[in-house]
Amino acid sequence: MKVVGVAGFKNSGKTTLVEKLVRHLTSQGYRISTVKHAHHSFDIDHEGRDSFRHRKAGASQVAVISKERTAIIHELRGEEPPSLEQVLAQLKPCDLVIVEGYKRDAHDKIEVRNLDLNHPILANDDPTIIAIAANGAIENTLRPVFDRDDVSSLADFIVKHCKLHAANIVVRRADKTDAAAIQKLTRDVYAKWVPVIGREPLPMRVDYEMAAEEHWIDLVEEEGQLVGLVETIPHGKYLFIENLAVAEAWQGKGLATRLLQHVEQLAKAARLAEVQLATNQAFTSNLGFYESRGYVAYETRPFHLGGVGVRFRKTLS
Repeated sequence: MKVVGVAGFKNSGKTTLVEKLVRHLTSQGYRISTVKHAHHSFDIDHEGRDSFRHRKAGASQVAVISKERTAIIHELRGEEPPSLEQVLAQLKPCDLVIVEGYKRDAHDKIEVRNLDLNHPILANDDPTIIAIAANGAIENTLRPVFDRDDVSSLADFIVKHCKLHAANIVVRRADKTDAAAIQKLTRDVYAKWVPVIGREPLPMRVDYEMAAEEHWIDLVEEEGQLVGLVETIPHGKYLFIENLAVAEAWQGKGLATRLLQHVEQLAKAARLAEVQLATNQAFTSNLGFYESRGYVAYETRPFHLGGVGVRFRKTLS
């Protein structure tokens, strides 16, 4: 199992950097796990919850299981906490574990520095520091130095240093022979919205043999399996997103964001000034997702089958 640490002192930006690295690397197809070392007591449930009541009643371990996640809470009650090696041994196989904290352990680490704070410098006497991520220039160091916000360059360094091998991901333009796979993925992804709006969303009803010939449909495949797609249509001065779908197993890994970036690159290459899309007003998670990616809602209009559509646009520089 490959391990790299993100180490530094309080308020250096460790957690923010770990979050950005996880998002970036998972979007590239890597399977990432994380370990966080806390220097104080913490809780992952709250008073009044059933699991909290089990622990307070004296249970040494409490397992909480749902269809979305599981957790096992172990009350140490005076025992020594497990070592990092013991924690790593309990993790499922993945491409890389990013460890936040544990700055005195022997694994390779990225030192995070906030130059506005007068913290000690770890790299001076720690040979496990392989690079430095800081919010400014650093001189007189033999380690590679990265801007703390240049996550892409730092991630590339980690990939090379750890010799990671990404999943075999292919992006290609669809044709009509892909219609059945496109239809299946679309129906699987949009099925959750049927109870919300009382009907099948429009993408579930499309003839994808015809759409593949008339529109731009770009597919993302992992080991030959379709895991995401985006369907776009040029309209005058803008490129319209007709359908964006990501397989459930890939949701939350940054693939939808990467597909949006792909669309914006397509629009720029076609000399189109903006990207537009429409989503159902009842799809609240979609509304927040597009807003967080720089898309601005500018119009609402009724769908002919019922419900209200929200139109979004993003002007491209």
